[in-house]
Amino acid sequence: MPLVARSLALNVMYNKTRAVFKNPKGYEHELLSLCCITKTMMGWNLMKVATVCRERCGGMGYLAIAKFADYISMAHAAVTAEGDNRVLMTKIVKDYLTNVSKNGFKVPEPTLNAQVQIGTFTDVTTLEIMVDLFRFREKTLYHSLVNKMSTLTKEGKKTYEILMHQCSDLIQDLAMAYGERNTIEECLVFLKGLKNAENLAVMTVAFQVFAIDILKQDLGFFMARGAISSVAAKHLIERQN
Repeated sequence: MPLVARSLALNVMYNKTRAVFKNPKGYEHELLSLCCITKTMMGWNLMKVATVCRERCGGMGYLAIAKFADYISMAHAAVTAEGDNRVLMTKIVKDYLTNVSKNGFKVPEPTLNAQVQIGTFTDVTTLEIMVDLFRFREKTLYHSLVNKMSTLTKEGKKTYEILMHQCSDLIQDLAMAYGERNTIEECLVFLKGLKNAENLAVMTVAFQVFAIDILKQDLGFFMARGAISSVAAKHLIERQN
């Protein structure tokens, strides 16, 4: 279910990026980042979906009729061709930093204080709260990166060494946080446009599963910073299962 949910959510993000590409007004400085992060997230998702599905199909997955060989080769091309995904993630963050410092881009702010308020909740699985947690993660990673880069620059480290070695993990994490935050926000916009009650209920659950899966994978980050309590973490895991 998490792979289906992520695929649906990323398709919503893909449609947003297509719309922005068609009419970039208001996104002039962010268009390239949106294209890059959509490409990287969808490429990695295809690779994981194709690999897991091939495994779940057992020996039948090896047959040409199953098409998994085509999907896996396409996935590997997707994460490498026209810009290696990890290189694109670095490009996204470089542009992110430039947009904040020079182009008036605002780092997302949670509606609720993640540590003072959300950290006391016993249930954090509503979409609105999870969006706030995604924003909190992105903001925290941004400030951690800026502070670390500033310290290393004062120590005389060169820009290439800072980006490629000293801050590589932070950069990759921030780029993914940027992409997943954009995705879940666009999912909320998508839900507001649904008129059919049954469709709304199904897609709400799908997007909840998508968000819960991300929080579960990064649970240590949120718990270490007091944004998710141990009780809420237990409930989150049980909710997905």
